[in-house]
Amino acid sequence: MFKGIAYYFINIALMILEPGYYQDGEFGIRLEDIILSVKANTPHNYKDLGFLAFETVTMCPIQTSLIIASLLTEKEVSQELFLSLHELLLLHQLSSRD
Repeated sequence: MFKGIAYYFINIALMILEPGYYQDGEFGIRLEDIILSVKANTPHNYKDLGFLAFETVTMCPIQTSLIIASLLTEKEVSQELFLSLHELLLLHQLSSRD
């Protein structure tokens, strides 16, 4: 019997997300985050199979001062906004510790 993706992934729990870009023969960059699969509470649940969400476990700053904003496309600017939000989340997480 098929139990839904949530059943299988919740047992794995921790995964590594590794987006990267490599320019042949020149350079490469890869950002690694550890993510945790968690059950998601959604208003809809097809056949009661469940849904998952991911929470970032890695709480390390990303060096945003190396980004030259004037060279970014509109899509990349929205990704830079993601980096700013990441930094705010990091600051909140670290400042709320005892």
